[in-house]
Amino acid sequence: MSLSSIKQLHKEFNPTFYISPYITASLLFLYTLISGVLGYLLGVELFSQETIAGILLFEILLLRLGVLALYAMANLFFLYLMIGWFRKSFIKVPVLLSYYLVFTSGVFILTILMFLLIWGIHSIFGITESPLLIVFGISLVIIFTLLNLYPGYLFYLAIRHRPIDTFWPIILYIIGIHLITFIMLRLWNAVDLILLWNLGTST
Repeated sequence: MSLSSIKQLHKEFNPTFYISPYITASLLFLYTLISGVLGYLLGVELFSQETIAGILLFEILLLRLGVLALYAMANLFFLYLMIGWFRKSFIKVPVLLSYYLVFTSGVFILTILMFLLIWGIHSIFGITESPLLIVFGISLVIIFTLLNLYPGYLFYLAIRHRPIDTFWPIILYIIGIHLITFIMLRLWNAVDLILLWNLGTST
């Protein structure tokens, strides 16, 4: 897909844009799996102060991936409902998945580059602890900010042709997406508590 066609897709919402769900679902799952695994293993390698057993590491990794999958599905479902409500017609899920795939392909490449940058800083310069943790945290903030902003822009594209004031629908969408993110972060922290509890009981 050319850059011009991608730009055109994001100038005006195209309800007929379609990529096979087998391709979109498979690639989105693969992006989530690879990003989640690399991000988690990188965090464990660089910042963990404890030696974590292989079985526990695998269990925590599965929980992390589960939280990420729930976050992605909740985002998509909320976007689907909001577009259907304010557009007065529901968009087919494969269309939303197709748009998501185009955007997340770019985010996935950016994520890998950021993780490689962090690993390179650690390996070449031997920087650890606080400075690297700040860079790692900033990279995660950038990634999740992009993942939160894009559905909002897609929502705006889908409803802007309607003869309505788009201000309040967008405000409502922002509130909803922040609520989803808050719940996701609570679940993410719950996984941290499970890890800390297991480390405490193993000592």
